[in-house]
Amino acid sequence: MTTLDSGASVTEHSWSPNGIWLATVSDDSMLRIHQLPEARCLAELRLDSDLVDCAWLDNDRLVVVGGQAVYWFRWLPS
Repeated sequence: MTTLDSGASVTEHSWSPNGIWLATVSDDSMLRIHQLPEARCLAELRLDSDLVDCAWLDNDRLVVVGGQAVYWFRWLPS
């Protein structure tokens, strides 16, 4: 996988345990959350450093590792 709509190169991705959400980090320092199977982007967040990796801890908690920090998120879709 290299791109998903944004045109930026996806550097890492992680599937949620329930298989509904796909988190991606890309070379433009963006975290994106996609809903499957449509691959529709539901959220975008620009972080302050290069992003190295991402991982779902469960269906609503996500950790993202950047060059300068570790970011913890709670995913609460409407």
